[in-house]
Amino acid sequence: MDFGSPHETELTSLYEKPVFVYGYPTEVKAFYMEPWPGRPEVCKSVDLLALKGMARSLVGVNVCLT
Repeated sequence: MDFGSPHETELTSLYEKPVFVYGYPTEVKAFYMEPWPGRPEVCKSVDLLALKGMARSLVGVNVCLT
């Protein structure tokens, strides 16, 4: 299952401040995202979710170039 807008809205409403989400499942992210060492099912990506259910305001990723 992908992590979408309804999930982001729920998280921001729970904490009422920006929330970092990291360690997305590799299968729902782009192919070039690097997996965590020893955990190929999780990739090195991070999203900063804004308040009030806004869309992602910052997205980061560690790109695998090999």
